[in-house]
Amino acid sequence: MDEEELNEFYGRHGIVPECQSGWHKIIVELDSRIAAIAPNYKAEQIKEKFGALRFYYDSMSIDPSDWDTVNDLVRSAEDESLSTCEVCGATGSTVGPRTRSRWIKTLCETHAN
Repeated sequence: MDEEELNEFYGRHGIVPECQSGWHKIIVELDSRIAAIAPNYKAEQIKEKFGALRFYYDSMSIDPSDWDTVNDLVRSAEDESLSTCEVCGATGSTVGPRTRSRWIKTLCETHAN
């Protein structure tokens, strides 16, 4: 997500993703897929939690007949984040807590070291 995409996303949803830029491509693609189904949907929060992307949206902005489809799209994007470095977007894996850090992250080899 470059600065223009980030500004556009903020303009539509009023939030910015609370994760590093390696996952921005996943978020942009997910946003586009959901908007194709529900053009006026609202993302409520996007963050990293336990090494995975978490994408929360206002379910009232989605027609109930589309909930399953949108939930499947979100689940797929969240699953994709588990093999994508949050920092750079390269192939990564979940890294458990280190001695000085209690955080679980999904990182490539470079960023894990």
